[in-house]
Amino acid sequence: MKEPGAISAPKFLELPSGRQMPAVLNAVPLDAALESTGTLTRVFGATPIYEFDIDATPDGRLAIVATTEQGIILAHDALEPSKPMPPESWQTVKLQDLLVSPSVLVSGGA
Repeated sequence: MKEPGAISAPKFLELPSGRQMPAVLNAVPLDAALESTGTLTRVFGATPIYEFDIDATPDGRLAIVATTEQGIILAHDALEPSKPMPPESWQTVKLQDLLVSPSVLVSGGA
């Protein structure tokens, strides 16, 4: 979800998938009818994210891969409402070329 003013001086990136503007990655809890049941949570604080994918693990944690200007974020942890993902549960991996259209799939807990 794009959050107006969340990123000061946002920088477009030219990716093979097209020109991308960064946004802050937000999450919100949903009920069975996909209606919001809480407040927005900035998953990685104000870190600019260009593309991302998320899958849930059987134990209720999230596996996230996200493209940033510096490389990719790899994350795996539970997300508590109104609290960013703990810094120790994610890392930024620098790549020679940016990862485009990242995808993550959890299968049998792996």
